[in-house]
Amino acid sequence: MGNIRIVTISEDAIKEEGKINIEDKDLQLNLGKAVLDLMAVNIPMFRQKLKENKLSPITSHELKRGNSTYSNCIILAGEEHSYNETIYFFNKGILTRIDELDLDVIKEIKNKVDDLIKNRSL
Repeated sequence: MGNIRIVTISEDAIKEEGKINIEDKDLQLNLGKAVLDLMAVNIPMFRQKLKENKLSPITSHELKRGNSTYSNCIILAGEEHSYNETIYFFNKGILTRIDELDLDVIKEIKNKVDDLIKNRSL
């Protein structure tokens, strides 16, 4: 197979009046363009931007809809080969590889998993 890019898309940016209008051509075009720009056209792992006088990878993309711009609407959480086994943790709106987390967070996750195992074995 190949590499898989894992992204999150903010629902706030694609909803209008609490609903997602899948017939909205503006949304289709702009969301598709934003995803392709982040994931395919510019290959995020090689594309970089100047941030605080340092080059850093571009890992998010805005979504433009009409006169509105939603910053960080699409966030690149990671890139994995299709044969990899990797654990991700979703917390406070951010999806992160578990091996990139602080040890304290990993310990919290372990406690939650231990509780799940304990409750299922009852």
